[in-house]
Amino acid sequence: MRKQFVFILVILFSVSNCLAGFMAKNLADRYNYWQILKFSKFKFQTNIKIQGLFYETSITMRVRLGKGYNWRVNCEEPPEGSWEFIWNFVLPNESVITDCKMLDDESNEYVTAQMIDLSTAESIYDTTLSVPHLLLREYRNRNSWGGLDHFYQLKISPVGTSEEKEITITYLTPCRMFWDVRRIGVHSYQFYSSRYARCNNDVPAEFKVIDYDHPDKAPRVINDMPYLWTKNGNYWYAKTSPYSDISSSNSILRVEKETANGNFLQTFADNSHRFYQLSVLPHIQYSDRPGRHIIVAFDVTKDRYDNSAANRENLIDLFKYPLSLATTDKDSLAFVTSSFSVKWLDKQFLQRDIATIEQRLQSVKETVPKLNTLPFMLKQAVQFLNDRDLPGEIWFISNSQDHGYPTETVMDIVRQTYFVVRRPIIFRIIDVNYAWSSSYWIKNKRYWGNEYLYENLSRLSKGSMVLLLKYNHYDRVNAIIDCLAPTVSSVEINPMPQGGLAYSRIPLNFGRQNFNVTSRYYEIGLFDGTAPFQINYFGNFLDGLYSKSFSLEESENPVPEEFKERVKTFWYAQYIINQLLAQPQSYETIKYIEQLSIENRVLTPYSGFVIPGTDGYVGFKKLAAKDSVLIQEENMTESEISVPQEFELSAYPNPFNPKTIISIKVPDNVAGRPMDIKIINTMGQTIRSFESKQTDGYKIDITWNGNDDAGLQAASGIYFVVIKSGGIIKSMKITLLR
Repeated sequence: MRKQFVFILVILFSVSNCLAGFMAKNLADRYNYWQILKFSKFKFQTNIKIQGLFYETSITMRVRLGKGYNWRVNCEEPPEGSWEFIWNFVLPNESVITDCKMLDDESNEYVTAQMIDLSTAESIYDTTLSVPHLLLREYRNRNSWGGLDHFYQLKISPVGTSEEKEITITYLTPCRMFWDVRRIGVHSYQFYSSRYARCNNDVPAEFKVIDYDHPDKAPRVINDMPYLWTKNGNYWYAKTSPYSDISSSNSILRVEKETANGNFLQTFADNSHRFYQLSVLPHIQYSDRPGRHIIVAFDVTKDRYDNSAANRENLIDLFKYPLSLATTDKDSLAFVTSSFSVKWLDKQFLQRDIATIEQRLQSVKETVPKLNTLPFMLKQAVQFLNDRDLPGEIWFISNSQDHGYPTETVMDIVRQTYFVVRRPIIFRIIDVNYAWSSSYWIKNKRYWGNEYLYENLSRLSKGSMVLLLKYNHYDRVNAIIDCLAPTVSSVEINPMPQGGLAYSRIPLNFGRQNFNVTSRYYEIGLFDGTAPFQINYFGNFLDGLYSKSFSLEESENPVPEEFKERVKTFWYAQYIINQLLAQPQSYETIKYIEQLSIENRVLTPYSGFVIPGTDGYVGFKKLAAKDSVLIQEENMTESEISVPQEFELSAYPNPFNPKTIISIKVPDNVAGRPMDIKIINTMGQTIRSFESKQTDGYKIDITWNGNDDAGLQAASGIYFVVIKSGGIIKSMKITLLR
């Protein structure tokens, strides 16, 4: 299990996709490391709370070094010694770490890490010695390719070989919204591993979920985690088998939409601001949707890599909901499929009916062609509309791969289809090939299968296309709906509270600008006024401007007390990420980020969670002298530092923001002498100097406003007041919290 530490650094920090992992470094020999953890019984738990547009995840684990494996010993014990535990992990870019705790074994109570500026947090962690200490920080580094390596690092030290540590990390993430659900990502795999489980008697990973909007509805698993959910009190509960490995990928849960009709508004007020979260549908009404003539064409053979009939049938079943949602009874449909040749299931257009759609899909499943008929089907579909002198749409679903190259073949098909239409025709094309076929380059762009042909047909006809192989299996229905359903593009909304306005708005749409009839627009922001909100919805629809105005009432579901400030926390986090971190990083900007981070407990690249806090306590144990930060000022000798403490120092308030009054009671033997008074930081650097020529008085009050000698704001953290007079030195610790 022992390797060169330099080699591990290359693995962890050279490629952003390889950042996640655990490593323990031996404090006596930092070139030795250990990578195996053992989890204590019932102490790997993921607790997820969902409300509105957000979910909060808390990961709790109790761990120690586990047994490993080498060619000589099946279950090798870790070396004896004192260790530093290090986890590097990644979360979605939108996630915000809001808390970190460590169990104090003496009191059996959790110690909450303090949020302070990063330099102070690192100094406290690096200078604390024998007692347990913790540091959680965020990295945003440019890699050698110019990309951004964004990851987090948690460190705990010192940990004995057989010693256990219990920690909890909490973070907040916006839900991913889809046409019928909210999606929840479970990222516990980065901390839990059952590697060498037989050596370590691995315990199950436990999962607890509560959806405050729908507490009685169980979550459903759509990726990994094939576990049964049972209700246990207010939570839905599941766990792995003892030797399962959840370390391979993210798991995804689906829960009900925030409201049944897809429109949601909730507000929260603190002492100074009012915050809102909302989601709204485009409100495309039945009257907004014109009747269309639609040919639904299936050119789907058995998959060449999975030749089972079930695979083809499952693929066709994906279209049941999209065809129903994307059409109304104003539309007329005709179905055609591939057989030995092109087979028409309808000789005329029929009024759209859900039962008819289901019957035609069943007929398509029962008609299994040996070969694709793509060019012939396209030409016949166009001819079908030309013969009736009708405009219309052709929804073409195919897994053909052989007609995208060379360009002469593509242009020939386009000439025989799009360029022979009598009335306007729109092509909406869905490539359902699931395997990566041969690729080719055209004008410095790489294409797959028939992609170049589909791109030309959809572009020329102002239609749409989608390649399902670019989507995970659980995203494919949503991709099909996006391609087929009526869509409002370039969407903007303007929420207007009653008697006020909304401002500082942050969209949570992950860059999305086009919203189909089923997809919700969601955002958070600040506002003045009251609910209900008047929502003004703008965009482009059917080649024209689109605008809707409707009223949105506040949700009737009460906001749980513990969730009331989540929108506020996330708003400040996004403000920091999207506004402040995007600016040139001046001294003033960095200080402002530090201030907002500390006030709102938001982890940023300029802040950190640390134990012990600035009060010097780990749990309920005061740091001993050997654990404290050492103060070494210039020209101080060892004898001077050990001079008896004859000054009396106090400061109020302490901790303080923005200023504190330092009171000094002067002993008789130095009365009347000048004193040298300095504020120094934990690195021994002088931040602020005061001079006092003592006269007859025996008490001095000095006000420090938190500025350094240059008049700039000092960072949050620990400082020391150091007084020197007549060979007598006295110091006192004060804490600045901005």
